[in-house]
Amino acid sequence: MISEAQKVIKDNGLEDRVTFFKGKIEDIKLPSKVDVIVSEWMGTMLICESMISSVLNARLSVLNPGGLMLPSTSDIFLVPLCLDEFYKKKIQFWDDVYGVKMSSLKAKAHKEFFSNPIFDRIIQKEELIAEPSRVFHIDMHEDLASVLEVRHGFGLVSYV
Repeated sequence: MISEAQKVIKDNGLEDRVTFFKGKIEDIKLPSKVDVIVSEWMGTMLICESMISSVLNARLSVLNPGGLMLPSTSDIFLVPLCLDEFYKKKIQFWDDVYGVKMSSLKAKAHKEFFSNPIFDRIIQKEELIAEPSRVFHIDMHEDLASVLEVRHGFGLVSYV
């Protein structure tokens, strides 16, 4: 992505104002503090497989006061859903596949449906059966990795 960002900076004549550093934040030696940290730190369920701890710690050491963190906030919401129509489309589909009875594959489809969720659609408002409840909030300008671990009970671990 850095090469694409460099093209955008060049296209806008900002090469003299923007410097890019590519690599792990722990390994990069910066000549001075920076005004902006842009990092794709989000993983599955926001914090799993992520590098949020590294980015939060980097903020303390390399970001100028008043600097910008991008993204700056994130939330996790929980809400119960009714996915009857989606389930029917994915599972009951096998009862009659364009006139061919393939119900013997239904058990495999059911197992796949629940063991390997694929996020290939947007949840529709009518599928919500309660109001969403925010259960986790991160403010990248304020939070510390150690406080997030205590406050939310999440281990902020990077998985290999």
